[in-house]
Amino acid sequence: MKHMDFLNRVEHYRENTGQRLGQAMFNILEDQDQQLADLIRSTDADPYYTNDRIPKFLGVLYDQGFITFDD
Repeated sequence: MKHMDFLNRVEHYRENTGQRLGQAMFNILEDQDQQLADLIRSTDADPYYTNDRIPKFLGVLYDQGFITFDD
């Protein structure tokens, strides 16, 4: 998934649910790739309970190829 596509989905999800950024990001991942979400859940890269973990979370998503830089 392209980086901007991911961010657009997150923003749309937040508008509809009122969730924090980290919650919305994790839920989008979980909807798209349950296996990767399970690997991240409850680690220091899991942003569900704190937005401070978003940079590490995004790093894992890039490393795993879930999101890519736009062409």
